[in-house]
Amino acid sequence: MSNPELDRFLFWLKENNAEFEDIFFKEYSHNERGVHSKKPIKKGSIVIKIPKKLIIHSNRPSKYGNLMDKYEINIKKKNLTKLVLFMLEDMEDDDSFFKPYYDILPEDLSHMPIFWN
Repeated sequence: MSNPELDRFLFWLKENNAEFEDIFFKEYSHNERGVHSKKPIKKGSIVIKIPKKLIIHSNRPSKYGNLMDKYEINIKKKNLTKLVLFMLEDMEDDDSFFKPYYDILPEDLSHMPIFWN
């Protein structure tokens, strides 16, 4: 099953020095995929290395996240809120550095058991 978005994402990871030689991604059906090991994983071994520049974290600057800091808004889960605000703002940018990641996010979460009726 070919997935151009996943191919672009994997290329983006490698282009930005992520290391994951012993794993592969498998798509089961639309919107469902998994990560698999090519060989048994020994205890204590490093399976994947992701450079910090590829990580979306709460210290990434965003308009609304910065306002939360400026006005010293203290709420529960502030870092999670700032992370979500960054992503929502950044996803609107077609030239975003993180676009390959955003493009592989599921369109909906109906396949996850917590959303089943």
